[in-house]
Amino acid sequence: MLIDFECLTLEITRRCGMKCAHCMRGEPQDVQIDFDVIQTLCKKVGRIDHLNITGGEPSLEPNALRYFLFYLKNYNCRIGSFFCATNAQRYSKEFADILTDFYHYCEHPECCMLTISVDQFHSEADPLAMQEYRKLPFYNPINEKGNIPGSNILDEGRASDNGIGMFSMPISQYIYDVKPEADRVRVGDRLYINVFGDVLLDADMSYLRQENESIGNILSQSLLEIIMANTFKIPEHWHIPDEHEIYCIHITADRNIFVNATFWCHNCGTTGNAVTLYADFNPEGRRLTNAEAYHELLRHPDVRCDEVPDTASDYRTLQIRPLHERSQIYLAFLSLLDLEEKHLRNLLSRGLSKEIIDGNMYRSIPTDPSKRRKVINELSGQFDLSGIPGFYTKNNRWQIANCRYSGILIPVCDMNNQIQGLQIRFDDPPPKIIEKSDGTKIKKNGERFRWFSTGGEYYENGTGISSYIHVVGDIKCDTLHLTEGPMKADIASYLAEGELFIGLTGVQNVRYLAEVVRALHPKRIVECIDMDVRTNPHVQRAQSKIRSICMPLCEDYRTFTWPKEQKGIDDWRATCSTTILIVRFALLNKMWQ
Repeated sequence: MLIDFECLTLEITRRCGMKCAHCMRGEPQDVQIDFDVIQTLCKKVGRIDHLNITGGEPSLEPNALRYFLFYLKNYNCRIGSFFCATNAQRYSKEFADILTDFYHYCEHPECCMLTISVDQFHSEADPLAMQEYRKLPFYNPINEKGNIPGSNILDEGRASDNGIGMFSMPISQYIYDVKPEADRVRVGDRLYINVFGDVLLDADMSYLRQENESIGNILSQSLLEIIMANTFKIPEHWHIPDEHEIYCIHITADRNIFVNATFWCHNCGTTGNAVTLYADFNPEGRRLTNAEAYHELLRHPDVRCDEVPDTASDYRTLQIRPLHERSQIYLAFLSLLDLEEKHLRNLLSRGLSKEIIDGNMYRSIPTDPSKRRKVINELSGQFDLSGIPGFYTKNNRWQIANCRYSGILIPVCDMNNQIQGLQIRFDDPPPKIIEKSDGTKIKKNGERFRWFSTGGEYYENGTGISSYIHVVGDIKCDTLHLTEGPMKADIASYLAEGELFIGLTGVQNVRYLAEVVRALHPKRIVECIDMDVRTNPHVQRAQSKIRSICMPLCEDYRTFTWPKEQKGIDDWRATCSTTILIVRFALLNKMWQ
């Protein structure tokens, strides 16, 4: 029976020419991977969705990588993509060539990545090596951070010896995501195999700690047996009803029964409340603490509560990452998500075609916890998510924020089609609690649109986002249309046959407006903001601000209007044909000629 891995890390060497003060591995060892480990692994594995190649310094062992690729092909073991980091102390053409061969062998080469570690701990990379590696089609500068925050340094190996480690990483005790199928077993958890063939449940530990944390060795045991022996099994005291025990658990809302318990098992007598029940029985099959269960329930889309308690902390917001890094990670994130049927129908009803919807990469918020965990495990296995708005850590594990309510994720792109950030459009605006002057609290609908962001003191390793402006359409066009909202801009541009539009993420969010308009340098600007400008004094003030910024930056500035019964340009579009919209824009442009 073959094994399919969603993510596997393979340690190919412990050799390294550097002694970085923060290295979690500890002192280097003059050891490379046993080739029997490679052959044994390839015999038993059918597929690896994502492969992490690690060390030591991987560029020192191109022969091991070539041997690995030979046996992957020999045993028809498929690879989805790979990630590898090098210190680039010297250029190795053999290393570059074999990684290129891996790149061509992978089923998803667009997700493959080589990066160079550039920070305050690594010695300066060789300029020639950096120049040559950066030419590779799969190179990504994601590890060229310049500076690693002290809070991100794991208290392992040399970092622990030097007293600079800031946190410890708990090691999982079990493999939880194992799905036996007809002729193979699929493993969703990330596993690590070191140079000796030891199997470990986590990659982030020193060489010394690996000796104590190994759950088996593939040279002396079957890999499948190691996995199954360490797969989480439901404890004996948990009662799992068979098909005849329909009414095993009694649930009550009466606080006087069972002394505040809300459930009671007729078979084993176990009692508890909703939180303790979820702690034992949750979609991921993990044994949670009550605190973990409570906070997961708060974020669950099917759980409703009047108010989330104030849990302010002293978490520090991380600095946002460069645009090209954000864009690559958001693209990978969106590629792991789906667009639900209800959201597809919604977008089609607004006038967009299926091809445009797919091309714009609209996706549904992953409200299902098990789906969300699978996505974040795969994404964090490929990328460092620090400094990326929308992601944060909890108990040293990356999480996805803003997933409690159903909605659509909308990419907010710049003029070069790079994703600056994601905006959320909720199906139903989440409720918010308003405290009146007399101290009473009332519930009101919140905002329908929100940034996918984790700024503020409530998120560990979270990152906030600025009010970026969405650009869509022909950037060479000399007429620029300005509207509110990335989705409105997408719809209007598509129905106007690719006219240039920018979408503010809020009529008052004009921080980057002058910068964007200067970059597009249009001759004419057409103002297409929502028709509530006629009655809303706040929007009127924002309109004045927009005009004061834009008018000096173009030759002509005009306002495009439609009946006030339709608030936005997309609403007006819904009441008329595409032809009428195109004609209106064409007539407006003709007036300027």
